[in-house]
Order: sequence, then C-alpha cells, then structure tokens
Amino acid sequence: MCRDGTQMLEEERTARRQERRLRRNTPTVAVATTTTYTCPTCNMICGSRIGLFSHQRTHR
Repeated sequence: MCRDGTQMLEEERTARRQERRLRRNTPTVAVATTTTYTCPTCNMICGSRIGLFSHQRTHR
C-alpha cells in the first residue's frame, strides 16, 4: 500500500518535471517588429532608434 502511493507520487513528479522541461525548452513565438525610423533631414530609413540617432550625427 505504501509502495503504491510512493510509486504514484514519483510518477506524477516525473510527469510534472517532464512537462516543465518541455515548456522551458520549447521556443516561444516572438512578435517581429517592423518599425522603421526615417531621418527628417535626408529621408534615410533606419531600423532602430539608436541607428537613426547615430546617423543624425552626420548632419551636424
């Protein structure tokens, strides 16, 4: 009787551990952002804010 309970508990624990491992190792779907930044001076398109900031330094 005690052995059966222990075995059931161990099987449940193993199943939970495998489920957590699957969740941890399954890649999540990342939302791709398509935001672009345009230079107000020359209309150059940059893919990031820091890229635009760096580019605008050329106009000083």
